Order: sequence, then structure tokens, then C-alpha cells
Amino acid sequence: PADATVTRTLQVHGEDEGKFELVLMITGQPNLEDTASFSGELVSPRLEITQKPIQRVRYLGQEVEYEITVKSIGSDTAKDVLLINSLPSGADFIESTPEGKMEAGKVIWDLGSLEPGRSAKIRLRARADRQGSLVNRTSVAAKGIEAQESTSEVEVIGVVGMMMDCVDTVDPVEVGKETTYVVRIRNQSTATEATHVVIRTELPEQCKYISAESSTGAKHVYDKSKHE
Repeated sequence: PADATVTRTLQVHGEDEGKFELVLMITGQPNLEDTASFSGELVSPRLEITQKPIQRVRYLGQEVEYEITVKSIGSDTAKDVLLINSLPSGADFIESTPEGKMEAGKVIWDLGSLEPGRSAKIRLRARADRQGSLVNRTSVAAKGIEAQESTSEVEVIGVVGMMMDCVDTVDPVEVGKETTYVVRIRNQSTATEATHVVIRTELPEQCKYISAESSTGAKHVYDKSKHE
């Protein structure tokens, strides 16, 4: 009817973020035609998580440090951002910057809101108490955003080392008398058993070899030509 108003509702589902323009056209009789347009923007919060170890190879007992970065890469603010780090077996938590909350073997940070382009960085320190590969897993989630995970790997190797000390039972020694030298060897390695261990001793010209024995039953050879 003339001078009547009709209202219609159009619902659409935003598939991808970005600016858009909605064009409406109306036609009718007699010779009725009109066009209207509406501009808008679809926004969406999105997060990106990365992490890396500061050192990729550590010795058993040393500290392991990770740098974790969460960045807001969407077109809208990410809200209620929650970061959760699951330490691997063999890594004992020491501290983090900023400070996180330790719960059931996991470290949790409430990062609040992150505006587009903003990021948050976390430093996590732990101590390696197991040899092998330590895979650290960190996930981030926010309101309306599914959880994402990032991993990083550190190789922990054992320490290899030997310690030796030597003491004499009589010092000084009278000419014509005897003394005994006690040599102690300790395997300080945390990596493996020491094999093919050989001790060589060079006697001074003033001394004469008498005998030798070992607490492990190891064989000994005296080379008279070299006084060994």
C-alpha cells in the first residue's frame, strides 16, 4: 500500500575477518528501483605462541631456561588469556618471570587481555635432573579461542670426569727405608662407566720399585727400563 513500511531482518554469518560492504537492491512495479549499502568490519581475536630454549644442550644438574612468547595476531583483543606450561619429567621448576602459579606439576600464568599487536614474554627456569631429551610443552587459550600448543626440546647429557690424588705414608723418607704411595681415583662422571683406565707412574731415580696392588684387582706391569 502507499506510504507503508515493511521491515525485514537479514542475518549473516561472518566467515573471515576484514572489512566488507553489504549491498541491498530493491525493485518493483511500476518502475521501482533503489539501492542501499552498508560498510562494516569483521574482527576476530587470534593468538600465536612460540617458545625456545636459551641453550639446546645442557649438562645433568645444570639449569634449563626457556623463553615463551604469546602474541595477539588477530584484529580484536584476546581476553582472559591463560598460559599453561607442563614441565617434562626430569625438569624441576625453579622460577619464572613474570611469576607463575604452580599447580599439579604445571606452571600457570593469567595474562589478562592482549590487544592486537601486543605480546607477552615469559622466562622459565628449571633444573635438569635426568639425562636425555627434555620436551617442554606450553599451551595458550583465551575467551573464544581454542588452545594452541608449542614445544621445545633440550638435550641433557652427563658430565664426564676423573679425579685423582696421591699421598705418601712416610715423608720424609730415610735413605734405605720404604714408603708407600696411595693413589686414589674417582669416576666423577654422571654419564657412563669409565673403561680402559690406565695409571702410569714414573719413579724418580732415587727410588726403587718393590711392589704394587689394587683394590679392584687390576693388573700392573713394571717396566724396569723406564722405571714405570
